[in-house]
Amino acid sequence: MRRIANVALCLIALVAGLVASAQQPQTVSPKLRGTIDNMKAYAEGKNNVNRTPQGNFYFKWLMSPPPEFEKAYFKLGELNKGTKFLSLQLIRKTPAGVEMIVLNDVDMNNAVEDAYKATGRTYQEADRAIGSAPDKTKVPVTPEMSQYWAAMIDQLKWELRGKD
Repeated sequence: MRRIANVALCLIALVAGLVASAQQPQTVSPKLRGTIDNMKAYAEGKNNVNRTPQGNFYFKWLMSPPPEFEKAYFKLGELNKGTKFLSLQLIRKTPAGVEMIVLNDVDMNNAVEDAYKATGRTYQEADRAIGSAPDKTKVPVTPEMSQYWAAMIDQLKWELRGKD
């Protein structure tokens, strides 16, 4: 009987700890904090904000995407449940159609945790494929993707340099 009570108490403490940690406000890496604030201000000024019932999404198209890609943009999501994420969308044309690669920093620690890749006839189709079937479009994060991320974060900082 005591064993069952001890196990139950341990489980309750574990669940309470998980609930408490889930409610902690998400911290943003100091390396990203200023860039995120500048990006939000830029997006607000250019009306590049999408407000939804789930939260707000801020966009910044990059002037100089990586050489292999035609277009690239960052999207900052601030969800109403208190979480944030930053993603980089890379877009290029291939013989199979428009390919989109999405790199996500879900921990806001300036590193890519998730990557998704899809192809469609148009950019919208590729985007829809990732949004509707993320488990099918998820790909492993490669060193090349991490290099793209670092280079494009530097590009974003450079483009927003006068927005302090």
